Amino acid sequence: MTTTPAWGIQRELIMRASAGTGELATHEFPAAWEVRAIIGDLDLSSLVAEVDRVLGALEILHGDLVRTESDAEIRWAGMLRRLYDIRVVKGYDITALADAVHRPFRLDAGDRARAVLTHGPKQAHLLIAIDHAYGDGQTLALVFDAILSGYTARRVGAPTPGLNWTSFRELTEKDFQPQDEADDRQRYFDRMRTVARRTAEIRYEHPVGGLRATTHQRVVLDGATSKAIRTNAASAQLPLGELITAGMLAIQPTELDLPVAFARHGRRSALWFRAPGSAYENLFSAPVRHQPGNGLDPFAVELSAVPTLDGLWATDFLSDDETYELRRYASSTFPMTRPQRIPGATVVADDRLFLELFEYTDMQEAQERRYEVFIMAWTRDDGRLFFNAHVDSHCVPDPADYLARLVTAISTS
Repeated sequence: MTTTPAWGIQRELIMRASAGTGELATHEFPAAWEVRAIIGDLDLSSLVAEVDRVLGALEILHGDLVRTESDAEIRWAGMLRRLYDIRVVKGYDITALADAVHRPFRLDAGDRARAVLTHGPKQAHLLIAIDHAYGDGQTLALVFDAILSGYTARRVGAPTPGLNWTSFRELTEKDFQPQDEADDRQRYFDRMRTVARRTAEIRYEHPVGGLRATTHQRVVLDGATSKAIRTNAASAQLPLGELITAGMLAIQPTELDLPVAFARHGRRSALWFRAPGSAYENLFSAPVRHQPGNGLDPFAVELSAVPTLDGLWATDFLSDDETYELRRYASSTFPMTRPQRIPGATVVADDRLFLELFEYTDMQEAQERRYEVFIMAWTRDDGRLFFNAHVDSHCVPDPADYLARLVTAISTS
């Protein structure tokens, strides 16, 4: 039996407008979000009965706080899965989020929630979106993901007790193998939680009023304040030995405000970039060229200087999912030469756009080659709007050409 290696089950969290999938979409906030996770094997039917049991033992370690709507879609590996309406069986005080939302935030018994469960040979993913309505009509949602370890190779029986947060971090493959001995099981979960807390954090700072939030506690506020949330810095400076043990080495962000992390898996090394912002967040990797004595600095400089689509290319980004095979992933940045109005946002001179193109083969559609393009702009401290755009091969036959022409039009018009 083969297991999915750690680098093959990275959660890809995409938050974007839930307009038609074949249209170029821009949006302001708040909006309906789509949360998509990409893992290996998908099977919901055998886990439906676990929802109530899991909620009863649930421990909330972290969460992404986002604005949601009743028709928000949760997609797993690009395929729409059934949403289960569930009931919170006991309340939770989430004190860590109180300052971020400027009011108490509590999950009360009787609150409605949605859950999606998937599992593979060794673990299950649980995603729960809990809508919490305040008296003034404002509705917030705590969206979090947890991995349940302990499933047998035949995927029978209940998972072992305990939840551990694994979003936005890298672990070596052995860290995903729970101990068989009952005495070691609790120690395993304790160790996983310890590793998770050591993981480098990316902190967001509101330029007005000093509002702060971590990657796992994203804040989207109403009005102008929501448009001003932006990346500040990668804050954690942890010992090299501990971070390599956890599979992650934090380094400083580039001049483009892209937090980066170095992940080592045996002889496989990759540089993981998090593209933060109110519109879009994603993990992707690129090969690392090591230069003795220089560390990763030359690569960071190279990233900031990439002017065209001949940017960062990573193979085998996610190759363990049988539903599709990702062929390549490109990313590039370019500076704006003059002010330009884009629906939903104004981009001015010296702003930079962050562009991504990935190509994959849809194995369920007779190996149809498909493309997706994401465009993201972020602001400086003056509060201009974050935005993103998405287009795929259903409406643009050649997304690479489309993106190149779009870049030219925006940069030179």
